[in-house]
Amino acid sequence: MSILGIADPLRFIFDIGGFFIIYSMLSISMNLDYGFAGIPNLGKVMYFAVGAIVTGSLSLRIISEISGIPLGDFVTQNISYSITAGNWLSHHPIEAVGISLSLIGLSSLISGFVGILSSLPAIRLKETYLAITLLVSGELVRVISSYYAPLVGGTVGAHVPDFFSWVGVGRIHDLFLLAYLAAFMVASYIASRLLVMSPFGRIMRAHRDNEEALMSLGKDPVYVRGSTLFVSSAIAGAAGSLYAIYSGNVNAGDFVPDKTFILSLIIVIGGMANVNGPLVGSLIYIVIDRVVRQAKFFLNVPFDVNYLSIGIMGVILLLFFFFRPKGILPEKPIVIARNKKLKNVSE
Repeated sequence: MSILGIADPLRFIFDIGGFFIIYSMLSISMNLDYGFAGIPNLGKVMYFAVGAIVTGSLSLRIISEISGIPLGDFVTQNISYSITAGNWLSHHPIEAVGISLSLIGLSSLISGFVGILSSLPAIRLKETYLAITLLVSGELVRVISSYYAPLVGGTVGAHVPDFFSWVGVGRIHDLFLLAYLAAFMVASYIASRLLVMSPFGRIMRAHRDNEEALMSLGKDPVYVRGSTLFVSSAIAGAAGSLYAIYSGNVNAGDFVPDKTFILSLIIVIGGMANVNGPLVGSLIYIVIDRVVRQAKFFLNVPFDVNYLSIGIMGVILLLFFFFRPKGILPEKPIVIARNKKLKNVSE
């Protein structure tokens, strides 16, 4: 007997796990910007989109060059080429893993540089102008990729071949793909933790709390913003590439500004400036979103049920504002461990 029409509960759990990993990486990226450095990055979806677009645009073209498979019209015959490429990858596991890693690395690097370039016009200005610039830049990327068909198929989108078709099908394939994604999330988590616990992490907090005091100590706020945006954008770009590989499709229409605000909501609920906050917030959002998406066929409400998960998260956010404004996992002062050590020595 199925619950909410879920015929395959294990596959449903795998789906929650996949999107949890992707949103966790995006939330970690957003937390570095806004939570630790105080940068109001309203264009976070742009770097997510750049990573997905790079992977969607280059995957078939790179496979075509390596395998010798002729690539004709990328837009109209995208699906058939993707199937052909997937069949070739099923017999060449080393090449499949190598190409996927190269695409993720390239997506991450390009997104990092886009993070710096998009902020250059306003990086020396106050937060409001930087936020507006990043928001407009994100919409610009979405519009260009939607109407320039050779990039990722325009409004139709582009398919990404299955890089793990050589593993097999069914549970083994899903589990292997999930483990592959999880490895990048763990790497992103460790990197963010090391960064915020380093001396530069303390500079990020100083930039967030008092920019004038930071300048009085001889630190350049422009350098702090640029460096933070490069690292956080690189993580978001890797998440975008993983999203393309996991979903097997890239459509520019998916990268709307709403995703940026969802990420802001996630880190507020999970706990800003806490490295574990994005993981908790992402899990809450993804579970609610996936369940609502599945339950929408059984709900009879006088509005578009697709917005129900956002409404539920909004209510949760209001409750947190009233009863736990610092989120589930509040920020912990970085001097706690040192204070404990000094206390032990004095005793």
